[in-house]
Amino acid sequence: MSMIQLRDQLRAASVPDGAPWVKKEFVEQFLVRAWDLIAIDHRDPDAWELQHFLAAVGAVVAQRYDLAATYAEKGMAPPEDRAEEWRGRASGMSRPELERAIQLVRVQPAPAG
Repeated sequence: MSMIQLRDQLRAASVPDGAPWVKKEFVEQFLVRAWDLIAIDHRDPDAWELQHFLAAVGAVVAQRYDLAATYAEKGMAPPEDRAEEWRGRASGMSRPELERAIQLVRVQPAPAG
């Protein structure tokens, strides 16, 4: 699977209605899968990916799951769909550092209800 295919899956699925933990789990699943794709490529996230995936993590922590899905989707954009000044820019953050940020999502408790 490619990042573009993952983005298309996220677009087609959208954040489900229901309990907050269901929404959190949905977004978490896509963030983890995006990180897996970066790891499979044996590379660090670029600046575009990093900016959007970290924003998605922050949105999950703030319990804004629709916003988190939007940021995650934007982070999966192919280089040709990104703002020109972001193309090919290094992030300065390593793959393990991004993994630690995504782990915040995994340990963040979802509110009951």
